[in-house]
Amino acid sequence: EFRRVLFRSQVRDDILLHEGRDASRLQLLRNAVDPLEFPPPATLSARPRPPELNGASLVVGCVCGIRVEKDLPTLMRAVAALVPECPGLRLVIVGSGPADPQIRTLRSELGLEDVCLLVPQTTRTQPWLQAMDIFVLPSTSEASSNALLEAMSSQCMAVASRIGGNIEIIDSGVNGLLFPAGDVQALTDALRSLIADPARRLALASAGRESVLTKFSPAAAAQAVMDLYKKFLPPATGTK
Repeated sequence: EFRRVLFRSQVRDDILLHEGRDASRLQLLRNAVDPLEFPPPATLSARPRPPELNGASLVVGCVCGIRVEKDLPTLMRAVAALVPECPGLRLVIVGSGPADPQIRTLRSELGLEDVCLLVPQTTRTQPWLQAMDIFVLPSTSEASSNALLEAMSSQCMAVASRIGGNIEIIDSGVNGLLFPAGDVQALTDALRSLIADPARRLALASAGRESVLTKFSPAAAAQAVMDLYKKFLPPATGTK
């Protein structure tokens, strides 16, 4: 009997709505990241900073491909609005892509040359994630983001746009925050509230790490596959 295995509940719901499929024939398996590869820093209240971020009082960041749909301008404009209130605030964007020129131009237009650090794509994202107090994924289109899960595993406070797979990873106010995609003011307000309340920021970051351990770890993914086999394979009748 044929069944489709899906990786996002929104895809499952769309198939049920538009194709009239039998819900029992669709199974959901979640993405996974290894918490051992993306551990939290030893000290959350004073995260380790690379030399490029020395002197930062708080670091907001993102790791992503530099593409239009990642909507990094919304993040940059929110940070620019907060710099006068938080002089030690720094923004780090890790990644490369076709929208690089636009991002560099906007950094200059917003006067963020000394605030916004642009780091080319690297396989060593963990030192940057460990340096970030707040990870923001402002995409206008997103599937199930490994970068978001890696940030949460690193116990960054996670903020993401309320679209796509983000809403399946973040329970807003429980293990992170969601904001309407493209809404600079809403993101600014969310970041302002987290900057002003370190205890809440750390508590949400801790809950984010815990959600990765319980829902999005390799162990959780393996258990989901085992449960799938147990549900649909007939029990063994004996061995020869």
